[in-house]
Order: sequence, then C-alpha cells, then structure tokens
Amino acid sequence: MQITLPEFMYRVRHFSWTPTQHYFNQLKRAEASGNVGTIENMLEDEAKQVTSSNSIHDPHLLKKIAAECALATIEDTKTQPRDVAVVLAHLAQTEDWLQADLTLFLFAIPFCDVPTLINYSVAILKKTAEYRRTANNGQTVANIQLNILAMLLYHHALAPAQSLINLLEQDPDAMYAAEDFFLLKHLQIVYHHLTSSTFEYHKAYGQLMTVMRFLNVGTIRTDIEHQHRSFSDLDTNKKGKNRSTNQNQS
Repeated sequence: MQITLPEFMYRVRHFSWTPTQHYFNQLKRAEASGNVGTIENMLEDEAKQVTSSNSIHDPHLLKKIAAECALATIEDTKTQPRDVAVVLAHLAQTEDWLQADLTLFLFAIPFCDVPTLINYSVAILKKTAEYRRTANNGQTVANIQLNILAMLLYHHALAPAQSLINLLEQDPDAMYAAEDFFLLKHLQIVYHHLTSSTFEYHKAYGQLMTVMRFLNVGTIRTDIEHQHRSFSDLDTNKKGKNRSTNQNQS
C-alpha cells in the first residue's frame, strides 16, 4: 500500500487532506463531542448528492454511510448491514488506500462481524508498513488495530485476539504513540482476565472501560459500563451476604 499521487499533491500544496478526509475529520470531531445535530446535517447533505446507491465508490455515498455509522455509534443503534457491505466492497476493490479509506473503515468497525475484523487486522498490518510512516497514517492504523482488538475481546473471540496481540507486539511500528502502548497494555490485561481460570468480570470490564474512554466505540463502551456496574453490584452484594453470614454464625 503506497501513497497515491492525488494525496501526495494535496500534501505538497499544503492542503490538510482530500475533501473526503476533511469531511471525515469534521465527522470525527462531531462524533467525539456527541453533536448529533451536526452529524444529521452532514448526513442529509451527502444523501442529497448521492448519484447512485449502486456505486460503491461514490464518495457521497461513502460519506453518508460514515455519518450513519457515527450516528449509530452515539445513539447505540444498528446500521444497515448493506451499508457496511458497501464499505467493505469499496475497500476490497480499492488497490491503494488513502487516509480517507482507513478512516472510513474506522467508522465501520463497531458494526463488522468477527471474521471481517480478523481479516482486516491481518491485511492492514501487511499492507501498511510504508504507508503508516507518512503523515498521520500511523495513528489511524494504530486506532484501527486497537478498535479491532477491543471488539474481538468484547465478542470473546479470544484466539484471534491473542494472534493480533502477538502481531502488534512483534511489530515495533504498529503502535504509533505512547498512548497506543498504554491502550494495548490495558487490552492485554483484559485478555488475561478473560482467559484466567479465576476470571474476575468486574476487573476485566474495568480495564476495557479505560480503553473505551480513548477509543471511538461508543456503543460497546455503553455496554461495558452497564456490565461493569452490574458485576460491581454483584460483587458488593456477595460481600454483604458474606458479612451477614459471618455475623449470624458468630
């Protein structure tokens, strides 16, 4: 995977990104701040410009789908499976991925199934050795891999999670910044909690919550917060019952 001429020229001419990536940057900011109104307006603007819903490479269609994914992430709803399929088909048929393609996949990650997450985690590591060293691409690739790993752990897909952890540990360029190492270590702790014979749910979900505060996966973060709270309540109730039993026995 290499930087293509159009993206190179945008960088040379001091444009921040291609128009599509600029749109995605705005969308990420709106999603991070929970600005539903802005996302709805962005979605509506792109929907008006879609020329053909059958064209998987139509930039307006792809931007519309990204906005739908961002909205679904904030509102804890589902996207249409067909929309995710369009994103994956576009990526599969695109030989040279730009930053926008990587960011598009980042929006779709929470709605991908486990086999898709596994396939893309391996493909991205193999294809981005040079690409991720340019501009902000490395950070995007790191975010994608950490999001994939978090989703694999969320779905209890432990074997592929272990494989991805091993790949990331063996590749010195896989993690882009100190924050990425921090998140990876927390996800490793989650993995060890999930595979331990003395599994403690509230500790595993507590660690996963720490990562979710940094990653852009609102839906599963909400689920994890509920799970963490329920396990913490369960643990508190158990301790309370144990104290009552001990008092009765004495």
